[in-house]
Amino acid sequence: MRYKICMYIMSLFICIGISGVVASSPFLPCEFYGTIVIDDDPAPADTEIIAYIGDRAAGSVTTEHAGLYGGIGTFDIRLVVIPLAEELSDGTAVIRFAIGDRFADQTFIFESGHSTELNLTFGEHSDEVSDLIGMNIETPDDTSSET
Repeated sequence: MRYKICMYIMSLFICIGISGVVASSPFLPCEFYGTIVIDDDPAPADTEIIAYIGDRAAGSVTTEHAGLYGGIGTFDIRLVVIPLAEELSDGTAVIRFAIGDRFADQTFIFESGHSTELNLTFGEHSDEVSDLIGMNIETPDDTSSET
């Protein structure tokens, strides 16, 4: 009987210990990719985009092609945003995107583990330019041709 009680108590401590590890596990980062427009023009290559949660830079990426940041491919570089636990203490964290001292017109609520297409616009923009998804932006990997 004493053996069973000891095993029960040990099992209880193990379960409590495991639940503590699971509860303190970090959140998975979220990732972003899409188009980027500054004052009605596609952002030039080598533009750095910084993601902020509050006043803290939580991730950044530099564009490789004009008008695009990141990509949908498995190995494409994306804007990875990693929150701190205290930033998620109220359940949400608002992500703001900046180029230098300018913030994008868009914000996003952090979603752990998600990869999201988010088209960013900075400054004045028209509906046609803010939705570059419909435009054919040619990249070095683009071998298609229009006829």
